[in-house]
Amino acid sequence: MSEKLEAKLDYHDRTAAGKNYIGITGATSKHEVVGCLKAFERSGIDMNTTHIPMIGYLVSYKTLEFGYNPGDKRYPPLRDLADLIETSRGKAFNTIHYNTKDVGNLYYELSSVLEKDNIYKDNPGLGVQLNVTWPPKDSIRKLKENYPSLMIILSATRKAMQNLRPYQTADRIMRDYSGSDYVILDPSGGRGVSLKIEELGIIYNELKSSGFGGNICFAGGLSGDNVGDAVTKIRRLLSTDAFSIDAQGRLRDGLIDAADNTVLNMDKVNAYTLGAAKGFRR
Repeated sequence: MSEKLEAKLDYHDRTAAGKNYIGITGATSKHEVVGCLKAFERSGIDMNTTHIPMIGYLVSYKTLEFGYNPGDKRYPPLRDLADLIETSRGKAFNTIHYNTKDVGNLYYELSSVLEKDNIYKDNPGLGVQLNVTWPPKDSIRKLKENYPSLMIILSATRKAMQNLRPYQTADRIMRDYSGSDYVILDPSGGRGVSLKIEELGIIYNELKSSGFGGNICFAGGLSGDNVGDAVTKIRRLLSTDAFSIDAQGRLRDGLIDAADNTVLNMDKVNAYTLGAAKGFRR
């Protein structure tokens, strides 16, 4: 086995070995990626800690069609994606957060992203978060078959959980998506809506009591101002620290008066990683 392949497998092992993460989603430039990595380093969070760093990159069907997402500053140009992931490879769990209106074409669209500039081949252990409402099971099966080292993150969004009681959401996940590597409980969708800890905690407990073997992530309105207390509250509610967190909306500054024209604020990023690290160490 070559040294290069051994290095790749080692990276894959460290990201895919069931570790939970502290996530920052929405990096669009090398400057932001490096800033996130420095924030994790300052907070004592690395690939060997219990909760590893995660950096998420937003990609959509518009990114594929136009090469960028018109009018939305949260999405990096497609031509830059491989380079951004390369910048944080081995230093963070890299994830692509993909959304599309044509869910029937989800597998083929994602394949185009993964094949772009050898993104999948060069990044064993890469994660893909499916930001669509209850994605087609066949698409996930094909992704698993053709990209075996890919980590699948199912996103349970506000729309997905709408009109469902917490135990019904858990039942749907177990019935149709129990093979997911991660499930993110995210009623906010990156818009900074506050986390509903008690309600999401019920889903967490229902999933674990039903034998769900993947990791579970909480997201919604997390920032440096509240993440420490939120993590502490979740730990007490669940009697465990075996969960992930992710943040986006409240780590950003608006360029104009619209949620989709924003950039990561590194002061907010630093406050978030420090608060998260403290919350998990209490």
